[in-house]
Amino acid sequence: MEKFKRIALTGYRGSIGREFPKNCQKLYTRLEDSIIKMFVEINKLKIKPHTLVHLSALVSTQECENNSKKAFELNVEGATKWYKAAKLSGVKNFLFISTSHIYKPINSYNVYANTCFRKDPKGIYGKTKLEAEKKLIFLSKIKGYPKLTIVRVFSVYSLNARKGFLIHDLLNRKKKKDYSTLKGLNLQRDFLSTKKIAHNILTICKREKKKNLYQICSGKPKSIEKVCIEILGKKFFEKCKKENNSKSNWLSLIGRPTVI
Repeated sequence: MEKFKRIALTGYRGSIGREFPKNCQKLYTRLEDSIIKMFVEINKLKIKPHTLVHLSALVSTQECENNSKKAFELNVEGATKWYKAAKLSGVKNFLFISTSHIYKPINSYNVYANTCFRKDPKGIYGKTKLEAEKKLIFLSKIKGYPKLTIVRVFSVYSLNARKGFLIHDLLNRKKKKDYSTLKGLNLQRDFLSTKKIAHNILTICKREKKKNLYQICSGKPKSIEKVCIEILGKKFFEKCKKENNSKSNWLSLIGRPTVI
C-alpha cells in the first residue's frame, strides 16, 4: 500500500476518484486557480508523487453545452496548468483521463471504436477533451515534461454519479416515483463500473513502461433499457412510458479495451 502514496490525484471527489485507495494523495486546488498554486500544493505533499492522475474536469455534457467558455477553461486550460505544475514539481508521470466523446458519432450498431477511430466530437465536452489531448501531447514533446499517458474512458457505471448523469437521474426518478417517459432506450453504451475503471488506472500507474494511450471500457454493448431495468427494477420500469427512438447521433458507442 506504500506505493499508492506516490500517486497524487485531482478530482478525488468524483465517482472514479472515490474508488482510489485512501492513501493516494489528494490535490485540492481548483482548475480555475493558477499554476503557481498547483505547484505549491504538489510541493507541500508529505511524499513527493511519482505520478499525477488528472481526473478533475467539467464532465456534465449539459453543463458544457450551457457554458462552453467555462468548459474550455476547466477542461483545456485546467489540464495544461496541472501538467505544467507537474513539470515544475518534478513529477515523472502524468495520466490524463480523457473520454470516448472525442470520437465521431456512430449512427449504427456493431461498430467498435479503437484508439485510431476517427476523432470528430460534436458536443462541447468531447471538443474540450480532444483539445486538451492535443495541447498536452504538444507539451509532452518538450524536454523536462512528465511522461504523458492518455486514458480514454467510456461510459461510467456508478451509483454515486452526480446530477445530470443517467444513473443519478434514474435513482432520483425512483425516489420521486416519477413514471414519465424514458427516452433513448434503444441506445447502446459501453458501461464499466467505477471500481473497475479505478483499478485499471492504478494498474497503468504501476507499469514501468506505459503506453502513450489506453482505452478503458468493457468492450460489450449494453442498452439504456437494460440499465433502466437494473436501476429502477422491472416493476417500476414497466409503469414508465417508453420511447425507443432517439435523436442522438450516438446510436451505439462501444470500445475496444486496451490490454493493460
